[in-house]
Amino acid sequence: MASYSVTPTLPDGLSLNTSSGVITGTPNQPAAAADYVVTARNASGMTQATLRITVNQASGHWATLPSMAAQRSVVTTAVLQNGKLLVVGCDGSWAAIATAEIYDPATNQWGPAGSMGLGFRDLASTVLPDGKVMVGGTTIAGPTNIQIFDPSNLTWTQSGYQAVFFSIPLSTLDGRVVVFSTQGFVIYDPSTNSWGPIQFVWSEGIGAYTATRLMDGRILVAGGGTNTMLVGQISPLKTSYLIDPATNAMVPSGDLLGYRSQHTATLLQDGKVLVVGGRSNTQTTLATAELYNPSTGTWSTTGAMAAPRYGHTATLLPDGKVLVVGGSSPTTSAELYDPATGAWSSTGGLNTARAKQAAVLVPGKGVLALGGIEPVPGSNGGTTDSKAAESYLP
Repeated sequence: MASYSVTPTLPDGLSLNTSSGVITGTPNQPAAAADYVVTARNASGMTQATLRITVNQASGHWATLPSMAAQRSVVTTAVLQNGKLLVVGCDGSWAAIATAEIYDPATNQWGPAGSMGLGFRDLASTVLPDGKVMVGGTTIAGPTNIQIFDPSNLTWTQSGYQAVFFSIPLSTLDGRVVVFSTQGFVIYDPSTNSWGPIQFVWSEGIGAYTATRLMDGRILVAGGGTNTMLVGQISPLKTSYLIDPATNAMVPSGDLLGYRSQHTATLLQDGKVLVVGGRSNTQTTLATAELYNPSTGTWSTTGAMAAPRYGHTATLLPDGKVLVVGGSSPTTSAELYDPATGAWSSTGGLNTARAKQAAVLVPGKGVLALGGIEPVPGSNGGTTDSKAAESYLP
C-alpha cells in the first residue's frame, strides 16, 4: 500500500491525501510560483514527482495580507509617490498610538514609519506636491498640531497650526491644502509654509461630514452632525456647501434629500458625487444613496444598498464602479455600485468582518482594507481593534 507526502507545505487551503496522492481544496490567498515535491512510498521503494504551483488571486475576491504591527481601529492612509502605503491610526480607546507604518506592495511587507510623538484619531491625510504627507486628526488632550510626514527620512514635524477636533486636510488643484475642522476651514500653502486665517466659522461645531474635491477644484461639504456628536449625541444634518479655494467663498448648495452623518462621499468619473449610508436624524442606519450634480447643485436618489451601514468605506475602482465594504457592527459584506445603471450588486466578502476600517486603491495590488474593529470570537457581540489587512482584486 502506497503513502504520499509533499514538501514544502502546500499553499494554504490545499491538502494532499496521504493515501491516494490526490491534491484537493481551494487556495485562500495568492502564492508565487513554487516547486513542490510529492513522494510516493511502498514496500518496493519510492518515487518522486515535482509540481509547480502558482496561486493567482481571483477577480472579485479578497486575499489575506500580512498584518500590521499595531492594532488600529481609526486609520488613515496615503499612497506615496514611490507606490508604498503610509498608514497612521490609533485604537478605539483613545490610546496614543503615535507610530506609523509603511506597506510595500512589491515585497508584501510592513515596516516602521517613525513616530508623530502624539496619538491621533478621527484621522485624515493628503499628499502634498513635494511628496510629503499632511495628517490631521483629534487628540483627547484637545488642540492638535497637524503633522507632516517626510517619506525620504521617515520623520514627522509639526505644521505650526492647531485645529480643534475632526481636522480633514484636502489638497486643492493648485497645490494648496484646505484643512477642515469643527471650527470651519483654513488654507495652508506648502510653497511658503504659511497658514491663512480661519474661514467661515460654523455657527455650531460639526463633525462626521464629508469633504470632496470636485473636478473643477471646488470642494463639496455634505452632511455631518452638530457638536453634540462629540459627546455621543448624534444630531445629523442634511446641509451641503460649496467652497471655492480660489476666493475662500463658501456658499450653501442644495440640501441632501435626507439627514446623514458618518456616511461616505465618492467622486465618480462623470464628476458627480455618490453619498452612501450613514446615520439619520432618528439614529437609523441607512442603506440609501444619493447623487450630487455639480452642474446643477442638486441631489437625486439612486439605488439603495442591500445592507444598511455606517463606519464603512467606499472606493472608486478603475472601471468607474464603487466598492463599499464593511461597517456597522462589523460585517464582511461588500457591494459594488455601477454608475451606468444606478444599481448595486454583491461581490466577494471580506475575510475579516470590519467596521471603521481604511480602504485604499493601491496600484498593482487592488483595494487594500486594513484595521478598524473586528468581532471577538465567542464574545456575543464584543469587538476588538484590528491589525488585519487584505486586498481585493477588481
